[in-house]
Amino acid sequence: MDGAHGACRDRAGAGFRGVPRPAHPRPLPASAVPTPGGLARLAGRRARLRPGLPHLAGGLDLAASAPFYLPQIPTGFVGNLYHGVLDLWRLVPQLGRALGIAGLVLLLVPARRIPCGMARRWRGRLLAVAALLMLGVCLVVNQGLKEQVGRPRPQQVKPFGGPYDYVPVGSLSQACARNCSFVSGHAATGFVIAGFGLWGVRRTRRRWWAAGALLCLALGAARVAQGGHFASDVVFSLLVMTGVAMALRAAVVHLRGLRRRIGRRHRARPRGLWGLASGCGLPRRPMIPLS
Repeated sequence: MDGAHGACRDRAGAGFRGVPRPAHPRPLPASAVPTPGGLARLAGRRARLRPGLPHLAGGLDLAASAPFYLPQIPTGFVGNLYHGVLDLWRLVPQLGRALGIAGLVLLLVPARRIPCGMARRWRGRLLAVAALLMLGVCLVVNQGLKEQVGRPRPQQVKPFGGPYDYVPVGSLSQACARNCSFVSGHAATGFVIAGFGLWGVRRTRRRWWAAGALLCLALGAARVAQGGHFASDVVFSLLVMTGVAMALRAAVVHLRGLRRRIGRRHRARPRGLWGLASGCGLPRRPMIPLS
């Protein structure tokens, strides 16, 4: 009996149903408690770090454009000496316009009028490409960022013989009035081929995104060699167009789900006179056939 009572007392002292009681937390040492002076020093370090990030990005921008700058040639940048680079510069906007027009024409053709399933799938892919061109390239990039940020191009800044100061990425400027540097329109146009896989499964989307990203970076590198864009313009062009593609897919998926829910409710709702009769407790169809 004494052993049993002792075990019960031990169990009660350990806690309910054998769960040990929480130990009292140990106080923190004095060195671990933040003092007002330490907090002030930490805030000062962060304040010194924040303005250093744009300068770091600016150094990378200038370092990426400097190998292509030659003051001895009239164009200033070596990319303008190669006919292939100049042909790409002229051809990419025209291809973008052609894809946009083809998507608008296909939009006028209903999917049920297309007999072939493969043609219907490619119609949806071209519509996705056209949507990326209209929303991403025309609206967000050209009208939203290039016309509002006002960042001068590399060939317009003082380190490369231009009249304006260098403007770091993320800063607003009045140096450029229209068709400015941030972000790259050619790189954004190259990314729109990712729209061919926008409605596919995850693996298909990743493959087409990789293809669009490679073409975006390749066209952006050609524009950097021409002195038309900084490297940060190309990187942010890829990020902006990726965000537009994700938002477009999310909106279409949401609208499709909403359409399915409305269709189910519409099919479940009784129609016509016999639907009204069934709602009143009468049989759905007449028991005696109508003559």
